[in-house]
Amino acid sequence: MMSRRSPSSPRRAWLGALIAAGLIGVPTPAAGQVSVDAGVHAGPACLNGGPACRGTLLGPVASIEWNRRVAVRLRYFAVDIGDRTSTFGPFTIHDTGRRGALLLGEVLYEFRPRSKIQPFVGASAGRRSFETVTRCEPVSCAEARATPGGPGVYVGGRLRSSRFTLGGIAGVSMRPANRVTIQAMIGVHDPATEHGETVEGAVLVSVAVWRSR
Repeated sequence: MMSRRSPSSPRRAWLGALIAAGLIGVPTPAAGQVSVDAGVHAGPACLNGGPACRGTLLGPVASIEWNRRVAVRLRYFAVDIGDRTSTFGPFTIHDTGRRGALLLGEVLYEFRPRSKIQPFVGASAGRRSFETVTRCEPVSCAEARATPGGPGVYVGGRLRSSRFTLGGIAGVSMRPANRVTIQAMIGVHDPATEHGETVEGAVLVSVAVWRSR
């Protein structure tokens, strides 16, 4: 359950991705070619499980790739899954602005390094956050909760939470131009957690901003 991000959240995410690209782009001794990429990704997602969990993800990506075989990257995306209204006896419960975000570090292994089309698999770990605002009718949520047999709703108005997340990803990379990569991917995060899973399908477009010789 989630609520509106602060306006500065996307700016912080973009700034973090750019800083990460700059840091990992410092030339270092390496075997084979090293490429630093930056881009964006978007697509549908089911965030936090349960009914009516669908939304659209959007966010920045920064990565470093060795020899078109192994890649390490940082991804951020937010998902707005819309409002929800439910009833509990005589009470109506409104969950508004349900929104969440994931900040993920990922390791990818890419197959067929000489091909323009490369399947890949990977693992991700990071932090997920949630926000929502809960409102009750015809009385306040505090009064509804205090009623014998009443709903166990959150009474603080805006609920925020965050926790560690772990998942796996798979997809295909296409390289239509020398410095351009397009990926079609799926990701599953926290599948064993009750109503905590996230399933995403995304298209990622990135450009190589630095390459070793």
